[in-house]
Amino acid sequence: MSAHWLCAQTGGIRGTVVNESSEPVADARVAVIMADRPIQGVARSVRTDRAGRFVFGALEMGPYVVFADKESDGYPQAIGRFYDIAIPTVEISGASPMAEMQVRIGPKAATLVVSITDAVTGEPLQAQDKPAFRIWRWTEDQNVFSGGLNPEGKILIPAGREVGLEISADGYETWHDRGPDSQPAPLNLPSGASVALDIKLRPLSALVTPSFELVKRDLTVNEPVFLKFTVTNHLEAEITLDLSYNFHGYGSFRGTIVRPDGTNDSGPKPSADEMASLHRPRLAPGESYSMDLLLNRWFDFDVPGQYTLEIETVRPFVMGEGAKYGSVKRQVTIDIGPRDAERLRRLCQGLQEKADASAGWQRLESLELLTNIRDPIAVPYMAYLFSDEERFAGEAQLIIGALQRIGDHATIERLVSHRGH
Repeated sequence: MSAHWLCAQTGGIRGTVVNESSEPVADARVAVIMADRPIQGVARSVRTDRAGRFVFGALEMGPYVVFADKESDGYPQAIGRFYDIAIPTVEISGASPMAEMQVRIGPKAATLVVSITDAVTGEPLQAQDKPAFRIWRWTEDQNVFSGGLNPEGKILIPAGREVGLEISADGYETWHDRGPDSQPAPLNLPSGASVALDIKLRPLSALVTPSFELVKRDLTVNEPVFLKFTVTNHLEAEITLDLSYNFHGYGSFRGTIVRPDGTNDSGPKPSADEMASLHRPRLAPGESYSMDLLLNRWFDFDVPGQYTLEIETVRPFVMGEGAKYGSVKRQVTIDIGPRDAERLRRLCQGLQEKADASAGWQRLESLELLTNIRDPIAVPYMAYLFSDEERFAGEAQLIIGALQRIGDHATIERLVSHRGH
């Protein structure tokens, strides 16, 4: 009885797939899903035989949607409303357990055959570059189809319809189809047309150009050492740089230095007295952005000689149109001359006076620079500011951390005095 009940509750669909000329289509893919419930998992599918025939068995009773396609011949899958494909339905019932139908596909889409090369090297892009496409109805921005580009580079587009086309890949500027006036323009191809596109993608490494250079080269022991980081945007779209600070210093950078004696050091180092902030400047096409990195936050320049710095960005920092620029690594040579006490004294005095006379970010910048001069000469100037507890209460820990790093007798005396007070 149970077997009879199961048989009574199942049925099937059989039929033929034909093209726009009513000719049977062999080796077409046919898929079915129930029309009255959400799609779950992968739809059941079969291939047609040489006569275009197909059969589905053991289907639950109810209404079904039937899809057919053969992309190798230019007949695309029915994806939403994108290809204007009529999708037939059929119902399996107790009165008609084996439904019969004819599924018509066509007309054929137009075919783009895309080859992509690196505009600088001329080399073809590889699978690891993740080449992808995005096509959309020109007057319907939300009617979109996108995906990874197949090894043959074939993209089926709706025939006789205006569509937009974008080609992208990791580490490259997004390519847009353009008209004779260099403005974005739609494609409109007839049914069955095949057009080859040779697309050269410009690498972001040639379009978003970062550089590092010393702000000043006449440097002496324990003097502030600034490295200017500059980014120029040669893309055709705006980009956003993620150059946020973190509690370890400049959050988007990392450096390793070889000191004059051959020993290595790395930064940034964890330090509780460093600040955190978001910093995400935007660059329009053609614009540049620069920021100065105070290397004394990471490294000591406490002996004369040559230092070799290798600095890099620690994460992709370009955002825009989904493109991200990978790590940038550069090497910089820094020559440090003998300690010049008088020069350090003048610098510390100027920074103390500026911090004393200013407020807000100006005061904080002067104080940060002063507290990164790790030399006994800086102690009395920091102690002077530290003694004004009412005005510099918020910066007390920053000054204490700097005094501790210097660690000479005068430093210890002032720390003990402060604690006793």
